[in-house]
Amino acid sequence: MVNIDEYEKFIVQYEKLIYNIAYKMFLNQEDAKDISQEVCIKIYNNFNRLKKISNIKAFVYTMTYNTCMDEFRKRKGKTTIDLQEMPETADSEKNPEEKFIENEKNNNIYNAMNDLSPEHRAYIILRDIEGLSYSEVSAVMGINIGTVKSGISRARNNLKKIIVKKGKENFF
Repeated sequence: MVNIDEYEKFIVQYEKLIYNIAYKMFLNQEDAKDISQEVCIKIYNNFNRLKKISNIKAFVYTMTYNTCMDEFRKRKGKTTIDLQEMPETADSEKNPEEKFIENEKNNNIYNAMNDLSPEHRAYIILRDIEGLSYSEVSAVMGINIGTVKSGISRARNNLKKIIVKKGKENFF
């Protein structure tokens, strides 16, 4: 039986991480909420196993990644995107012009990422946005480090080609 208080404490600690990964994968608030809820249900169903897991954060990343990839497979290219919902960067030291430029840059990157395959999008999100190490990405995705390194390289190259193709090469 799951201790509800422990589960709630756990979810409060990791709900933002779960939502942020889902949002970056789907670029849509409603999809991110649905995925987050599904991940929380899966965590609830496996909650008693967590005491045996040494790296809880990796477990959460893996659970979220796998749930996102399952949803991509179900949809097979029918993903909806709402770029007007892109979050603003929370940096109070930037003036309005700098914030605008930063938001435009982020919008352009996320828009280009939408054209990547779900696997390539996951590489970029896990390594470049979330800052996971190669070994952490390897553990989350369930593949060896060599595959991760080559996959990240291909994903970055594809993203660069998409950005150039869309005429957005000057926003960096």
